[in-house]
Amino acid sequence: MKNFGIFLLLCFLNISINSVIFAQDEDNRLPTKFGENSGNTSRGTLTGKVTLRGLDPSLPKPAVFVLVLLNGVFMDRRQVFDNGNYSIPNVPRENVTVAIEVNGAEVGKQPLPPSLIGTMRQDFDIDLSQGQNAAGKTGVVSAKSLYSRSDENEKLFEKAIAASKDTKPDKAINLFKQSVANDPKDFVAWTELGTLYFRNNKSSEAEIAYLKALELKPDFIVALSNLGRVYLVENKPENSINILTVAVETDPVSANAQHLLGEAYLQIKKGSKAVVHLYEALRLAPIEKAEIHLRLASLYNGAGLKEKAVEEYKQFLEKVSKHPDKEKIEKYIKENSPKN
Repeated sequence: MKNFGIFLLLCFLNISINSVIFAQDEDNRLPTKFGENSGNTSRGTLTGKVTLRGLDPSLPKPAVFVLVLLNGVFMDRRQVFDNGNYSIPNVPRENVTVAIEVNGAEVGKQPLPPSLIGTMRQDFDIDLSQGQNAAGKTGVVSAKSLYSRSDENEKLFEKAIAASKDTKPDKAINLFKQSVANDPKDFVAWTELGTLYFRNNKSSEAEIAYLKALELKPDFIVALSNLGRVYLVENKPENSINILTVAVETDPVSANAQHLLGEAYLQIKKGSKAVVHLYEALRLAPIEKAEIHLRLASLYNGAGLKEKAVEEYKQFLEKVSKHPDKEKIEKYIKENSPKN
């Protein structure tokens, strides 16, 4: 069926995607059709403990953060306490993924099981010395992606990370600028600086920062993906394709890179290539990337392939049971399903 869908997408490469809406968060500035997150679920407090193994005891203790994503969209980011525990209030009880960052690099990710009542809990036990797990699944990266700083710069980096959540980003930007001035080789800090610029609509500055990070570490997947995102939002699809192709070659199990590359191909109306990467992103992260089904449904609908669109919408609702536009989607499914 997928191959058939890929073939059919060749029929509508002239579809415009100028009306796509982009979410404005640091890691998920991706197009969706009906909305960016489902805010109708009940919420609770998420707690847990992060245990890191394989750390070099001679190096400074890394900064560890827990990220909450709802349907793949960034919601919250909190630093882990010194004892490894964390607590995050007001977390939805469904369709949530929890990710772990160590010194700015993602090292773990886990979908949160649905919970009806009580405190939710998700523990992580991560061996940084092992790199990716044997199955090659998304979620664990090699410790080579981390960066060792002096005690002074580590404190500055942590202050910058904390300030990045402030509603006034200038402080965080200035702190990261101090950090890279003190240590110009800190590719993680350059990447964080680029992300802050990007979030605040300073794409030119973001590009410079990401390029500096990649000059220092050409295989840093975070910088590769985010630079590709900058080019995508700036409507520079050829640049985006070039950098994101490197990203998926560097880390084939990066669902974000696959997703972005698919969107870049759609910008140049190469649907047959686009859907390969969109379906691969769904395969790698079926829950986190569930809204890709909405994207595909929109494309199929634009091509007049109503039954294909219905299938995508059905798959989406199977993964996301509560969504602001659930009634609209169900109405479309009812009106366009094959009549028995």
